[in-house]
Amino acid sequence: MKVYVGVDCGATNLRVGIFNLEGEIIAASQTASPLKDHPNQLAELTLDQLNMLIPEKRFYPKAIGLGTPGPLDLKHGWLLPSSNIGNLQPIDLRDQFQSEFKAPIFLDRDTNLALLGEVWQGVGRGMKDVVMLTLGSGIGGAIMIEGRIDHGKSGKAGEIGHAFLEIQNSKFKIQNLPTCGLGHHGCLEALINASKSWLEMAKFLGYGLANIVDIFNPQMIILGGGKLKHQVPGHKRRDFLTEAVDTMKKVGMKGAVDEVEVVYAKLDEMSGVYGGAKLADDSNQN
Repeated sequence: MKVYVGVDCGATNLRVGIFNLEGEIIAASQTASPLKDHPNQLAELTLDQLNMLIPEKRFYPKAIGLGTPGPLDLKHGWLLPSSNIGNLQPIDLRDQFQSEFKAPIFLDRDTNLALLGEVWQGVGRGMKDVVMLTLGSGIGGAIMIEGRIDHGKSGKAGEIGHAFLEIQNSKFKIQNLPTCGLGHHGCLEALINASKSWLEMAKFLGYGLANIVDIFNPQMIILGGGKLKHQVPGHKRRDFLTEAVDTMKKVGMKGAVDEVEVVYAKLDEMSGVYGGAKLADDSNQN
């Protein structure tokens, strides 16, 4: 059976999905990520998961789409030194997958694949100008313009979590701002992670949403990530979104903030797996 494989590997979890050629998911699994402790075993562990899902090994991947945290060197297939993963040297992802699989491997940042998955089979179907934010241990971002993921000059575009909301220096007299994993003071990621309540987190997010709308004027902004699930009580998710959107509308550019739709991801933690399969399919056709 010929299939496409979507792989989403972050700092905590490795998720693998098998899709038929019509884009329907056949099977999926989740296990602990090896990226922090055993990064060179990612391809081997992915193969183990596939063999577990289809024990008779009756699958023949046409292509594999892999998403990991950035920064990435897309040309060479490397995961560059990352504060999220803690690697001091590049991790050669493409070579290890090519050693385990005969199928071609295509790589992108995990949030880009999450956005791709949501536009393909999730809440963003039919949309062409979309931005996605994933709220986890960090704040990931992805940008789609006219139906294509915007990678920037060297594949590092979309790091919206590191946009500054507050500046710490002597002129403004702002002190003791929280820092993110990169050591930045007062960026969106730092402020959200330092929030003392879901209400405060929603207000900071609202400022971030306003910046996104002012710069990109998207049709839709999609919100995903584990922080929403673990830090916002289920019965407060609607209130959280309302508070964030109200803040966005107060401070964002009039007109644009009234046009944009801000929604939760539909595919939840599987967005990146679906996006990996879509990347594999699209890239294999070219």
